[in-house]
Amino acid sequence: MEFKPFGWRHFEANVPEDWGLTKEGGSKGQGFFQLEDRYNVRMEVAWQYAPFEKAPDPYETFNNYVKDLGKKMKKLKLPEPTLVKKEEYEVYGHEGMHGLFKAGIWVNSTYIWYCEIMEKMFTLTLLHKVDEEFNDIERQIIESIKCHYKPGEKALWTMYKMGVRIPADFYLVSARFTTGLSYILWRNKEEQQVLLSVFYAPFSSRILRDFGSVDKLLNKFVKKDILGKYAKFGKIKSEEKKLNGLRGHEFSSSIMTFSFDRIMLKGYLFVNEKDRLLGALIVFPKKKYGEKAQKTIKNVLNQLLSHT
Repeated sequence: MEFKPFGWRHFEANVPEDWGLTKEGGSKGQGFFQLEDRYNVRMEVAWQYAPFEKAPDPYETFNNYVKDLGKKMKKLKLPEPTLVKKEEYEVYGHEGMHGLFKAGIWVNSTYIWYCEIMEKMFTLTLLHKVDEEFNDIERQIIESIKCHYKPGEKALWTMYKMGVRIPADFYLVSARFTTGLSYILWRNKEEQQVLLSVFYAPFSSRILRDFGSVDKLLNKFVKKDILGKYAKFGKIKSEEKKLNGLRGHEFSSSIMTFSFDRIMLKGYLFVNEKDRLLGALIVFPKKKYGEKAQKTIKNVLNQLLSHT
């Protein structure tokens, strides 16, 4: 079986090639996401913020999980799960617990641990059928988990059939996934005026035909849909630019703030050989973040170009 690196909301693991993100949600205090194959939910990762001085005990959290799982299944009128295995387990250097449950034809393998670096209590659940060969898949996932980053490391974010690594001090503020134009928007934790986004669409010819032009796409989709709630720019201007030999555009805009530091918008979009539209942009205060912003957007752009 082929595996791929998957990353979302500062959590990474190697997962089967045909698993994809289907549901996610959260806030600064808690969150979750699910991965599915063609038939069922296969993996769920959930976390709850807990300050280090009030760090919960994984053993106690696991026992509460067992009780809650039984109540949930009973409420849904489903077979009550049987705990067939319970053990202490280390995940990415953190002490935790592992439990194996059986309910009808399904097996639920759950790992619970506290990451003191991120100050999060994690619960990871893997689902498979009783007669399914899953040990190697589970081992690959658990041994590849990454739930925190060292200073200077970049976090992986996986979308569609590609991934980008961005500085780990960016967090998700908005995302939209459709069969047309999709995007992810991040904000920098330390410098709140800095926004970073990647957007894409599988059929660029259809998308550009619907909008009428690149400039109309930029001034509706980018300006209003992606940035509308977070940064108010005037007209976005663009010019044609070859990117690694591909047809593309460079675009920009700016606004002046009361602090007399101009807020800049800089971005690129291009169409690859598979008729996929890909783009990246960054919003930043020119004086405070200008040099760093240029390096960040070029790094993200180069990663997108590598998917051509």
